[in-house]
Amino acid sequence: MIQPIKDCIEKNRAELTDIALLAIKRSLPPGLYELYKQCPGYFNTSRVVNLVNGSQFIRVEMKEYVPSRDYSNNFICTPEEAENVSRITTETDSLLDEKGRVYNSIVSTLLVLRTSKKVKDSFPEAYEYIKEYEEKKTTEVALPVESIMNSINKYRKE
Repeated sequence: MIQPIKDCIEKNRAELTDIALLAIKRSLPPGLYELYKQCPGYFNTSRVVNLVNGSQFIRVEMKEYVPSRDYSNNFICTPEEAENVSRITTETDSLLDEKGRVYNSIVSTLLVLRTSKKVKDSFPEAYEYIKEYEEKKTTEVALPVESIMNSINKYRKE
């Protein structure tokens, strides 16, 4: 149920990786990155890099290994790249927080409902995921289904 939020987080992480990769390619001598792609075993590598803009250091976790220049893995970026990375990082952190809140809200709602019949009646979106655990008991309770669905629908692709 929280897949739309996870998709937004992955999209943001991919965008961060792309920005960092451009800064890395620009910081390395010409042709070195292509040589690294051909013979990666001859290079020190890392998946964590620091983008540097003046005194600003921004840590970025890459999806794949990149050649590392030294132990600090500092690569110079432009002010615009630093601003974009900071914005995307802040947005990703808030998405991670919201994903946790929505997940906990879904779990607590399902625990309050207790029976699959109540879930089916009150929260049909969640019923799809719990059909296989269905039992034949019922209990009455009020739920925050609308706020959960509003949070999830906000990130669904249209």
